[in-house]
Amino acid sequence: MGAFTVALAVAARGDLVDLDVYRRAGDRWLTGQDPYAARPELPFTYPPFAAVLAAGAAIAPAAAVVVLGLSTVTAAAAAAAAAWNSSQAASVTNARASQQERGDLRGHRLPIVVAIALASEPVLRGLHLGQVNGLVVGLVLLDLLVVPPRWRGWLTGLAAGLKLTPLVFLLHLVVRRERAAAARVGLGFGLTVLAGALALPRETVSFWRDLVVDTGRVGAPGFADNQSLLGAATRLSPSWSTSAWLLGSVLAIGVAVIVLRRHRTGPPINGVIVSALTGLLISPISWSHHWLLLPAAGVLCWRLGRRVVGAGVLAVSLGASASSLATVASTHASVWAQPSSSAITGAGLAALVALALPPAGRNCCHSP
Repeated sequence: MGAFTVALAVAARGDLVDLDVYRRAGDRWLTGQDPYAARPELPFTYPPFAAVLAAGAAIAPAAAVVVLGLSTVTAAAAAAAAAWNSSQAASVTNARASQQERGDLRGHRLPIVVAIALASEPVLRGLHLGQVNGLVVGLVLLDLLVVPPRWRGWLTGLAAGLKLTPLVFLLHLVVRRERAAAARVGLGFGLTVLAGALALPRETVSFWRDLVVDTGRVGAPGFADNQSLLGAATRLSPSWSTSAWLLGSVLAIGVAVIVLRRHRTGPPINGVIVSALTGLLISPISWSHHWLLLPAAGVLCWRLGRRVVGAGVLAVSLGASASSLATVASTHASVWAQPSSSAITGAGLAALVALALPPAGRNCCHSP
């Protein structure tokens, strides 16, 4: 509870610049103006459906701070807790499991895991900015981890209507052969597009025809806070960045498919984390605060026996602040110093590769 209180205090004292973007978009829709035409230096970049829901932030901004803050801390805590318990069955049934492992499963270390997740840079940065990412991730986690199979998929489709990136979780559902849930994601997303078109017909045409492919509206790929493969490649070698990004994305998707197949019969949080890492790596823009599930990825690596990688990922999630990344990227001191400006990208890659390897002595996550 103390960690939750501290996290929400960060949200209350943040500059909430992203929340202001949502609030302004909602206010413009309510007054009959184009949500995408305001403040070109900080434009609204989300689908039209999100602009309609942003009216709530315009009407009740204080309530929006609470909702987004609670969503962020709850999503991060829930993901870390689910990752910590993901290997429970294997640890209990493994004859070689130590008494200490069994004690771990009773949960006395779980509060420490949750506290680490809530103290991570993606969480604190997201709270400071008033980011919607926690709400989006929370909807996906609720849908894929809690909702019964017959209804699974609708909330992920809704989340994709707020922000396109949750569509990457279709990969998780397809590999797990949950085809009906995958179809419901597509249908739910389609309904949000229809709702946006009814509320903002002209803006909907403009968004899907032009704005959705205009990555320049989101930000410069080489900006230090962009922790995607494209961001890392741009900072290292701008002339080769696009080719390196495309090649790296193909390789990342290939590794992700291997990991998802390996974990297909395991706890769903494993596939959710892998899909999230993949989407963040291959997306043109993945700001540091988008990596909300990075601490959970570190916890999962730790629990599945990849403890060096897990500890490293957790250390990066705690220490790689946006300001420190920008400081390193701006020095241009040497080519050897520049990779540290992509520390989160490297941590995400390391976690993905580590999860592709079978955990020693455990077989709960192998597909038949």
